[in-house]
Amino acid sequence: MSVGLLDSLRAGGFTSARSMIAWDLQGTSHEQRPTKRTTLVVGTTTPERTRKKNCSHSSRNFPLRSTKQHSWSEFERINNSMKNKIYGVATNDLIGIELSQREVSYKNWHNMIRRCYDPKSIKNHPTYVKCFVCDDWLIYSNFKKWYDLNHRNGCCLDKDLKFPGNTVYSPDTCSFIPNYINVLLTDRANDRGKYPLGVSYEPDRNRYKACLSIHGRVKHIGYFNNPHDAHIAWANAKKKYVSESATLAFWNREIDESIYNSLMSLNFLSE
Repeated sequence: MSVGLLDSLRAGGFTSARSMIAWDLQGTSHEQRPTKRTTLVVGTTTPERTRKKNCSHSSRNFPLRSTKQHSWSEFERINNSMKNKIYGVATNDLIGIELSQREVSYKNWHNMIRRCYDPKSIKNHPTYVKCFVCDDWLIYSNFKKWYDLNHRNGCCLDKDLKFPGNTVYSPDTCSFIPNYINVLLTDRANDRGKYPLGVSYEPDRNRYKACLSIHGRVKHIGYFNNPHDAHIAWANAKKKYVSESATLAFWNREIDESIYNSLMSLNFLSE
């Protein structure tokens, strides 16, 4: 360092060029301070202790990195859930897939998808051959929102009570009805044989018998000379029992008025 520069430093009260630079840094703002790559004095370098002191404050101006990170297995699981479609059409988009599969809403959703899109299920239940699920409900989270708002304990999902003959599962067409009423509405047309619903032939009497199944118990209605009369008697008996059950469910607030009216208007006579 030249003699002239040293004299100038001493005149200002500094003992060295380093002390002058340190004093100057104290009076500068963050934007004015030199970075780690800046050379303060030609031919000299900033000591490690001084460099850390000058740069340690800068981290306070930046947000801390989030400590919550997803593991690779979680990302892989989410990615697979979006790629691996259930029965080729539906997606479970919730992160906690293992947990959500234990929920009642997931079981209802999965059963609904299976009835409409599983070839084995459709083969065993041909009445679902033309049924399908609306686009929104092909995503599990969308179905779950509707399910959580509308579900009642002891009830099951129904798609065609509001609109007889309906083939689409959607928020506008589906409702929840008590299980004991849903059992009454189960159509056994594929298992009835050559006689109308509720009718069987008694060879010992050479007459036709009408019976109504109520929660696993068979109620005898009577014997008739032909299968048509026997079927009419069965249909009238079933309508009476369904009406009584609907009235009870309505007064117990298990169904709303629209479901009640639909149940009361049902006709069980075969075409």
